[in-house]
Amino acid sequence: MKKELKNEIVNILKRKVKGCIKLGIHVPNRCNQRGYTKSDLVYCLMKGEIIKISSESFKGKNVLTIKILGVDTDNNPLLVVLGKEGIHQFKCITITPPIKEKLMA
Repeated sequence: MKKELKNEIVNILKRKVKGCIKLGIHVPNRCNQRGYTKSDLVYCLMKGEIIKISSESFKGKNVLTIKILGVDTDNNPLLVVLGKEGIHQFKCITITPPIKEKLMA
């Protein structure tokens, strides 16, 4: 399953399909606060490794969440959490440095 999800994400990014990976409402603010750019997010999604897939409840819906551990464009460690919303539809839930507690949650 990891390989299929990773391929789906990479293919979306390679084709530059607009609207397939949306940013959660707080993500732009978090990126600014933490010094990340859109390029950092894309680089991590392209080169990173899926470290955890789980089903979590958000707003009463079960959502498949995907944690991707990688690096940003400056080679600093980065953790991206995506939620799968549908076929070829993802939402970036958060982008953060890989703090041990967040990796294990």
